[in-house]
Amino acid sequence: MKDTCNNHEKRLEHTKLLISTELLEGSISFLQADLGLLAETCNGCGAADSKWDFIPDHILGSYVGYACFIHDWDYYTGKTKQDKVAADKKFKRNLLALVKLNNTNKFITTLKYGVVCIYYLGVKKFGSKSFWKNK
Repeated sequence: MKDTCNNHEKRLEHTKLLISTELLEGSISFLQADLGLLAETCNGCGAADSKWDFIPDHILGSYVGYACFIHDWDYYTGKTKQDKVAADKKFKRNLLALVKLNNTNKFITTLKYGVVCIYYLGVKKFGSKSFWKNK
């Protein structure tokens, strides 16, 4: 279930804070973007035009939607194949950073790292349609 509008904008604001404090990697353009534009372009985990919302914004209790917002923005602003590759790699690094912030026990953390790899491989393999949309 996706966020309500107010909660969505609060999470986008929090994403800006995580970038500005360098807990997550993000672009200057994300930090400078209007919240309205971010809300239109950054839907969270999963493709915006998908029939089903089957990609969770949580990985075993860790909220990872912040990494998804940044990745959505990078896809929106990217123009080249190299931009897509860079966006996907940054996405993986941000997911790992969020998992580390919400570190539980070693077993659960190891499982979370495995899911991060699945998310990364998903965008690497299947993200081209979303990246090239409207370009």
